[in-house]
Amino acid sequence: MESKDNLIKVFFGVEATALLLKGLLEEAGISVLMKNDSASAFLGVLPQEFDLYIQEMDFVDAEPIITDFVRNCEK
Repeated sequence: MESKDNLIKVFFGVEATALLLKGLLEEAGISVLMKNDSASAFLGVLPQEFDLYIQEMDFVDAEPIITDFVRNCEK
């Protein structure tokens, strides 16, 4: 991933779902940063939900993948 300055959040969800979308985006050549609420770890709670970030310049290519993924998850 080039720079964290131009990152945009494109997804928020449970780890398994976030990992699936991350894999789809990476297969399309889009770099993905996956983050969780690390503050929860200090409380002894494992983070269950994750954010996915991509470079702003990749959004045009990522948008149809994300939209299709979210639609399929809602079924």
